[in-house]
Amino acid sequence: MLDIVSGGSSQLPSGMKAMASLPGGLGIKITNALAAKTIAGSVTSIITLHYLRIARRDNDPNALFWALVYAGITLALMIF
Repeated sequence: MLDIVSGGSSQLPSGMKAMASLPGGLGIKITNALAAKTIAGSVTSIITLHYLRIARRDNDPNALFWALVYAGITLALMIF
């Protein structure tokens, strides 16, 4: 188990040592935020593909609308 809180960052790879040494656990917060952003982007892209499949299969304009909405959300998550 990595002991980042008590300063036991000697077990971490060199790239992660800088993140672990940030004050106030900021490195962990940044890592968690990036993980949450990645998961949210993945979920919205799956929803987008689902609505695109429905729109193509049923020729449904409402499903196409929601696919575009979720595609916009996915792009916003990836950009910001």
